[in-house]
Amino acid sequence: MLAGCKYRGGLHAESEPGAIQVAFPNRRGQKIRYQRRGEHCLFTSRVATEGHLKHLSWSEISREILLRNRLTEVVAFGVRNWHSVEAWVEQRASTLRTDKLKFYVAHLAREADRFEFLLTGKDIH
Repeated sequence: MLAGCKYRGGLHAESEPGAIQVAFPNRRGQKIRYQRRGEHCLFTSRVATEGHLKHLSWSEISREILLRNRLTEVVAFGVRNWHSVEAWVEQRASTLRTDKLKFYVAHLAREADRFEFLLTGKDIH
C-alpha cells in the first residue's frame, strides 16, 4: 500500500514486511516498524540506542523525552528496556485508511528523526 509512495515535503517511502523505510529530501531517513495488536496498529521507530547516548545521563534523556512528549500530540516517546529511545503511534486498525496511514507514518518519521538529531546530532536510523 505504501511502496513507492511520495509525500508532500519530498518524503519517499518503501515498504518491506513489517517495516517502512522513509527517506527525506536531505538524505536522512527513518525506519518505521509496524504490527497489529488486537484492534490496534502500532507504529514504532527507534530514535537512538544506548551506545549513541553515552554523552547524556539517563536523567537528561528522561527530561528530553518529557519535554518532547509535551510538544507533540500524535507521537509518543519513551525508553525501551533502558537500551534505546523509541517513538510510536498507536491507532485503531478499523479507522486506519490510506490517507491516515500516510499521515501517521510521515509524522512519526519526521518527529523521530528530529528527536534523533537533537539527541545525537547524527542520522542513525
